[in-house]
Amino acid sequence: MRNNSNENEWDVALEQLKKSIPQYITGLHPKVYASIEFSYIHLKCEQAKSCFLLCCLFREDYDIRIEDLVRYGVGRRLFVDIDTIAEARGRVHAIVHNLKRSNLLLDSEEKVFIKMHDIVRDVAISIASRDEHSFMVRCDVGLEEWPQKDTYEDFAAISLMFGETTKHPEGLNCPRLQLLRLSPSHFGLQYLDMFPPNMFDGMKELRVLSLESTHLKTLPPSIQVLKNLRMLKLEYFSNELKNVLVIGALEKLEMLSFCGSWIEELPKEIGNLRQLKLLDLSGCFTLQRIAAGVLSRLSRLEELYADEFDNWKSTGENGGGTNNASLAEIIPYSHQMMALDISLPSIKFLPQDLHFKNQKMKFRIRIAPQGLHFKHHRGLENPSEKRYFSEDELTLHGDERDIVEKRVNIAPLLDKSQVLELKMKNSKTILHDLDRNGFPCLKDLKLYECEDVEYLLDVRPDDTRHAAGFPLLESLTLNGLANLKEIYHSKVSERPLSSRGALNNLRSLQLHMCKSLKHVFSVPIVSSLVQLRQLDITWCQNIEQIFSLEGREHKKAFFEINLLKLAKMRFFALPMLVAFCKEMDPVEHPQSTTQTSLYQEIKGSATEVTSVTHKLFSSNTISWIPNLEELEVISNTLQHQFGEVSKIEDIWVRNSEPKKTKKKMDTKLDSRAQGSSVVRDSPDFLGGCLESCVPHRKNYTQVVVSDQSISKRSKGRSSIGQTKHYKHGQIPNDPASTEVTLTKQEPSVTEETDNQVKIWSLIQSNLVESLQDLEKLDVHACDLLEVIFQLEGLHVKESLVFDNLTELSLLFLPKLVHIWKKGPQEIRGFGNLKILRVDGCGSLKYLFSPSVAKLLVKLEKMEVTDCNEMNEILAKGLEGDEEKRKVIVFPQVNSLLLKNLPKLKCFCNEANAFEWPSLETIRILKCNSLKIFVPTEMKTPNLQGVYAEAYWGTLQPMVGDLNATIQHIIVKGKADSNDEGSNEIYSSSSSE
Repeated sequence: MRNNSNENEWDVALEQLKKSIPQYITGLHPKVYASIEFSYIHLKCEQAKSCFLLCCLFREDYDIRIEDLVRYGVGRRLFVDIDTIAEARGRVHAIVHNLKRSNLLLDSEEKVFIKMHDIVRDVAISIASRDEHSFMVRCDVGLEEWPQKDTYEDFAAISLMFGETTKHPEGLNCPRLQLLRLSPSHFGLQYLDMFPPNMFDGMKELRVLSLESTHLKTLPPSIQVLKNLRMLKLEYFSNELKNVLVIGALEKLEMLSFCGSWIEELPKEIGNLRQLKLLDLSGCFTLQRIAAGVLSRLSRLEELYADEFDNWKSTGENGGGTNNASLAEIIPYSHQMMALDISLPSIKFLPQDLHFKNQKMKFRIRIAPQGLHFKHHRGLENPSEKRYFSEDELTLHGDERDIVEKRVNIAPLLDKSQVLELKMKNSKTILHDLDRNGFPCLKDLKLYECEDVEYLLDVRPDDTRHAAGFPLLESLTLNGLANLKEIYHSKVSERPLSSRGALNNLRSLQLHMCKSLKHVFSVPIVSSLVQLRQLDITWCQNIEQIFSLEGREHKKAFFEINLLKLAKMRFFALPMLVAFCKEMDPVEHPQSTTQTSLYQEIKGSATEVTSVTHKLFSSNTISWIPNLEELEVISNTLQHQFGEVSKIEDIWVRNSEPKKTKKKMDTKLDSRAQGSSVVRDSPDFLGGCLESCVPHRKNYTQVVVSDQSISKRSKGRSSIGQTKHYKHGQIPNDPASTEVTLTKQEPSVTEETDNQVKIWSLIQSNLVESLQDLEKLDVHACDLLEVIFQLEGLHVKESLVFDNLTELSLLFLPKLVHIWKKGPQEIRGFGNLKILRVDGCGSLKYLFSPSVAKLLVKLEKMEVTDCNEMNEILAKGLEGDEEKRKVIVFPQVNSLLLKNLPKLKCFCNEANAFEWPSLETIRILKCNSLKIFVPTEMKTPNLQGVYAEAYWGTLQPMVGDLNATIQHIIVKGKADSNDEGSNEIYSSSSSE
């Protein structure tokens, strides 16, 4: 009724709903039943109702393959007005879409599956069990025997799930039965070994038979009486089926599936199935032989799935056994083929006369040496998840010269391919060597180990066709292209190519181990990247920049670049990367100065070092990516600074341990930092790496107040820099600053002094406005970081801070002393923080102050672990401060973990009343100094009991409040046990 605007029809529907008499189902409210049944009744067509009822044949919370609905529906003749299985598939997908819009079905994690809510399923089973449908469904538990019934004569569909010892009756009489589905309670049960030989004698009207996941070795002889069977599903049989040839007697069979089963041979008797439209051999890894002549006799075949079989008979001299089938057998009816999923050991096995003229046919063809085709990249994926495809896919491994010889055969596939995977030798330019039409339909291109490729696109003068190559390409993956020089190489006109179409639709680019590549994009192709959303670059050891100007004549064009849709970037192991665009963000190389490294400060020596300032983004380049949401940088050297990134939602910046390399780089020739174990002592993602993150429209002065080194390293060591001050507009040449305070222009600046406090802070007050969209912050292994949020100097009018932040994780920060440091008493913000996780912060003495605690109104989960100096969670309020309150409330906290806090004496040492209205679980582990939780009353209405280590598994009911319960466990533990640590671990939980 969603799109029905007729008022009278709505009135009638309302009356029907009021007068409906729902069937009683235990635990289900009658009104819920009536509402679901009402939605079912008002489905527009009988086909939709039938598909809906088919979904109840599967167990609760099952991932239902949409393809199963297609094949069951075709087998039961639900679609009388369709000519091909492909048409039925389109019909079912449309029906499923409408059922989901009616809330009768749900999406699953994979798009090839759907789910049915357990309540909807209960109603569906109730409806399906009525006389007009006559379903019997028992597939929630493994049955020991068939359900006891006086008769099975009236059932039209039966779905049962069996256990290990199920007994199957003999001589069942099911004259109306059209569908039988038998499945095990778990994979690999041998329940069908006891299948009676005459099991199917009384099921002569059976149209759909589905047997799954068994150890059955022999099909019951009575299967031959099923002369009306249209669909036979024998999937995931874990023992070899010996008598497959009996299937040849099923003359009306239209669909046959052995998906995932152990069969070695498809015998010649299968050729007797003259009505067969679909043959599914997906995932049959053991299949060695398809008898010669079988395929040629299947003259009505529309769909063939044989992804793991590649032992085809060749049309040339290097063919397989003469007793095997050849692809040439399908040539006479190739015009009617609607789906073809095959693997070939080389392109020579593709018949010369096999033309793919049917424009509606979908194909997935892998041409690769035996053992190296699809399974190489798929791993252990479920075959059923990959066997049904909606896009044309081609995998092509081999020598470019052999492929050129077969150009007539392969050209139609290349022109139609939407997904293309290539691994080629002797090809320098993919577009020129392989295709003449610019891959007009291609959406996803993957190149693996094409070691000779120098250019993906090499556009030559007057080559207008290739200038617009890959017009529909959305995803591009280049992996292991050792000699790749450029993605797009052009000598044609420098006018923007956006109107021509080259890479105009590119959304995702992944580069991995392209060691000759020095930049990713250059003018003029960059102006076409209007759809780019994701950039992932890893292990490209010589990349220096992402975008290259290639000469000053292009600089004007770069000011017009706008990558509005680029939202996610990941850079991993790019040791030479110095800038997003070097010409726009010049790297500064100051003169050598004598500095003291962190290591040398301890040893008392000094050395001469050369500093290099690398700013990943500047005010110029950062304006190209105004909607960037996620930035991940993982590197050995981590020497970059980040520019103004105003819409970041996720930031991940981590140091990785350096790896030893066989070839040592000459530091005299390379001024960049070399990796070492001291790299961890130079955490780049501190104040310095955010130094230009403040919008440049404001009048800020850069004032360096810390003198710790961030990116200056020589010979693998971190260097201590000198404190410097910069006037408005200056960019510091000395990258030694790790805390940079940006404040509004003042008449004077702080004087330089030898007694300045060294504080390394992550986010300072002047950066708050630029990071207001931040949703998740993860800070990991920054050894010198002391402050997370430096709020001193925050202006009240800007004090609604980080109100979109929902998760904060601080891990292994040994020098962290403040999460929140100073700030105006009127501060507002952090109102949506839900998860606070602190682990391995050995210098942290408290978590937050009362003024911060009052902001955390949405906090749900707190975890504090391995903080050796933690004395209390909530610090004392300052004397005379209005922040001190009589009652402190954590309204939504439901889970609290305190673990390995040896100095923790209490949660709070002040005599404030505490209220925890939502608290359900507390775990307090190895907090040896804890004697009391708070020194005053505490309300925890949902907390039911406490566990101690010595009584793990036995609930100690609350003895008064939490304070009294903890003390009771301590006393009881000392009295009852002398085991070490018997009263060191406490865990309390709400009753389950």
